[in-house]
Amino acid sequence: MEKLIFTMLLAAGSAFAGLAYPSGLAGAWEFDNTNDLLHAETGVDLELIGTQQVVPGPLPEDGAIEICPESYFDCTHNMAPNGGSSDWVNDYTILMDVRIPSLAVWHALFQVSQSPTANDADIFIRNGGKVGVGAIGYSDWTAHPDIWYRVVVSMSLGTSETNHADIYVDGNRILTGTKQSLDGRFALYPAARGGNILLFADNNGEDNAIDVARVAIFNRSLSAEEIAELGSVQTLGEADISTEVPRVQFLDSHSAAVKWESAAATDAIVEYGTTKSLGKRATIPTVATEHGVVLSKLQWRTKYWYRIGCSDGGSEVFSPIYWFDNAINFSPMDASGAVSPWVSDSLTTNYSESAQHILEATGIDKGYVLVYGIGDGRLLFELARQSHLTVIGVDDNAATVASVRQKLLDCGLYGTRVKVRHEADLTALPYTKDFFNLVVCGRAISDGTLAGLAAEALRIVRPQGGHIFMGANSGISSSTIQDWFSNGGMSVVASNDPNGIWGDYERGALDYVGWWTHEYGSPANNACAGDGMSGATATTDLQLQWLGRPGSDSGIDRNPRMPSPVSANGRLYHQGYNRVMAMDSYNGAMLWSLEIPALRRVNIPRDTSNMCADDEGVYLAIKNECWKLDGRNGDLLRRYAIPESGQEWGALFRYKDLLIGSVVPERAHYLEFMGPAYWYDNKDGSLADKVCSKSLFALDADTGDPAWGYTNGVIIETTLCMGSNRVYFLESRNADNVALGGGRYGPELWTNLYLVALDSDTGSVLWDQPVSPVPGIAVVSMMYAPADDKVVLSTSKTDYNLYVYDASNGSTDWQVTGQAWFSDNHSGHLQRPVVIGDKVFLIPKLFQLSDGTVLNSNMGNLRSGCPTYAASTHALIYRGTDRKMAIQDLSTGVLTEWDYLRPSCWLNFSAAGGMFLMPEGGGGCSCNGWINTSLGFSGKE
Repeated sequence: MEKLIFTMLLAAGSAFAGLAYPSGLAGAWEFDNTNDLLHAETGVDLELIGTQQVVPGPLPEDGAIEICPESYFDCTHNMAPNGGSSDWVNDYTILMDVRIPSLAVWHALFQVSQSPTANDADIFIRNGGKVGVGAIGYSDWTAHPDIWYRVVVSMSLGTSETNHADIYVDGNRILTGTKQSLDGRFALYPAARGGNILLFADNNGEDNAIDVARVAIFNRSLSAEEIAELGSVQTLGEADISTEVPRVQFLDSHSAAVKWESAAATDAIVEYGTTKSLGKRATIPTVATEHGVVLSKLQWRTKYWYRIGCSDGGSEVFSPIYWFDNAINFSPMDASGAVSPWVSDSLTTNYSESAQHILEATGIDKGYVLVYGIGDGRLLFELARQSHLTVIGVDDNAATVASVRQKLLDCGLYGTRVKVRHEADLTALPYTKDFFNLVVCGRAISDGTLAGLAAEALRIVRPQGGHIFMGANSGISSSTIQDWFSNGGMSVVASNDPNGIWGDYERGALDYVGWWTHEYGSPANNACAGDGMSGATATTDLQLQWLGRPGSDSGIDRNPRMPSPVSANGRLYHQGYNRVMAMDSYNGAMLWSLEIPALRRVNIPRDTSNMCADDEGVYLAIKNECWKLDGRNGDLLRRYAIPESGQEWGALFRYKDLLIGSVVPERAHYLEFMGPAYWYDNKDGSLADKVCSKSLFALDADTGDPAWGYTNGVIIETTLCMGSNRVYFLESRNADNVALGGGRYGPELWTNLYLVALDSDTGSVLWDQPVSPVPGIAVVSMMYAPADDKVVLSTSKTDYNLYVYDASNGSTDWQVTGQAWFSDNHSGHLQRPVVIGDKVFLIPKLFQLSDGTVLNSNMGNLRSGCPTYAASTHALIYRGTDRKMAIQDLSTGVLTEWDYLRPSCWLNFSAAGGMFLMPEGGGGCSCNGWINTSLGFSGKE
């Protein structure tokens, strides 16, 4: 079989059955024998102190174990003294094939002491991924979680020129360590004195869980050439991104589908379980390129580990191990098998077929449906049975409500999928405006009448595609339907066809609505999407529209500054921890969610988002591809490939008929998020380095065909913005920077800078201008202002600096430098401007965009905590005093606040769709007084 998906990458100089070890091997342990995991291939069996568990190795045939925290191996090497000493082993090499699960904690590799409580470990993979120890130093190279590495430590202790303390990873030297003394700290006990070393041990809790597939010890210091020959760990490489990054979609509370695409037709295998040992298996023998394996009988609120694979000749090959969490499963209860408690009669078929027609004609399957006048209740039952909708019924007949409620309790749907309320007055319902996806009527079937008022139905139905759909398979007249709609001011012509008699009114979009389609609102990057937020300029102008999912468990702790939610066409897309969720903007209903390994990005103030949206759905940049997902159901609509192999997708913009992206080196994006080191509040240093791309490209959004490409300097990702048929950015043309080909850059970035504008249709350079702003050591951002055709650049080093350029030619219009930071912590030094129409805000001043006139010197400066700013067309939105969400009127400067609302530490709130939207982003905060829930606010009625 042609194997294009899973390709075995053999390490140089080795074959799987056994690594071709150089001379001097004192011991080797490969963990392949599950009946005797401590077995030595060469030397003495290991002794386990503590616990271990079997985990899949780098290859299917390659065994591995997880050494649990506070556990270690006592390893006997029995080497004689060497290196010019009669008492200690001074020349030796230790090889380990290891994988760490997290960068948030320390992982001990070995300890030369004979007692684990005596001293620190002697070599670590420390939090953050650097390898080494204080005495010899730490590598600049950084490990990543869930990747197998071959780590080799070569020691020759003493004072001669050939002595060394070096560390290699995958055959490459990553640390030339500080030389150590003969018989010093790193010397090993010889055979006469126990001849042992402790593997993965530490004296103070820095021995967190680590996976190991091989250990070998040599009685001499191997040369760099010999270590290079040992190569890297034999693993499974993937020639297709979708095999490397599958996606998991929950089908109901206890089942999920693992989906992926392959370049060649294969069968499909998923191995899974509640530990890394896996243990369960699901297969599809049919050969195909699109795969969807259903995992059934999953435990709720349980994390599962899994890997995907396929057959290859007489063997099987697998991906790395991934995980998904069934605790973050928002699927509604499956009601398709519910048994009707109603006696079958002449109307049974009418109810079933009417429900089917309602769902098919409107295309609405998720969200909330109101049955306005429930009749005998059977329409509620059928809508729940045939869809994923939450069904709510109201009726003014108390006896009918009680009877229907009991029947729904009897069949197990009440309180899970269906709710019924008695309302004495159906002309004034107790629901917020703009809420329901669908409004129907049960009485239309039971007695040929329609309940309530059409005007009230119009008030509560959701804009942007909500339907009022009235009628029945039979038994109602066209005039009844048309008169009912007409009384509510809607002109509807009732259909009369084999499906029955129906009237359908689809509500359009609200006036003056903007959608937050990109990280900072739109491709212009100005943190204002042009939405009026229903005219609200104060918190008192808004009312709570909905609250609920997702809660704080779905996301990463708020500190690492994840991408913002985006929204379009009435849908809100929100990222969590390696997952994305789609919600209804107007009622918060969870439409779908996908668990996607490697989705995350953090430290967004120094990078760009991996997500944007349009009317059809959401786009996600994942490794070297972009996925377009259907906004209705999460189905994969298209995959776009990056134009360069071995690189990753950087920036992501949907502009006109194009999908515009950038190319960055692999692992340039910030991924680490656990622990104080990854708060990303730095003023300078490596965690303030900017992600930069080596080139830009554009693809036809419909076909994926290349439209244009651009390569010249190193492009600062956070300065990319678009507008007026142009792409704008800041790039460094310093030869040394360009030679590095993108990645993360620090202070060296701020030389030979150019402000550039490209034609968005062709990629040709319209103009470029040399610029010399104050270096953005802490943060840099740029945006396009359409009102006056300006480009706005902001940098932050020791204070804020604002530069405004003419977008037609790049000439400087005006600038303000030396504007004091709000503070030098908690993002007081990381703030970016907000462009609102013909004004630009940069804390604490509001400027006239045309000439820099200061309109207000006291805007937004009562902030607290870490978030940044957003705006509607009338107001500035941010976290105000005492960590309260605040709205400040742009015209008057009046500030109003909400208590107990906790945003994320960057941006998880927006003005979009006529609403204020804030999906939960504050999880993990140690500050008190917040609500860990998602919220939507609308204008007061």
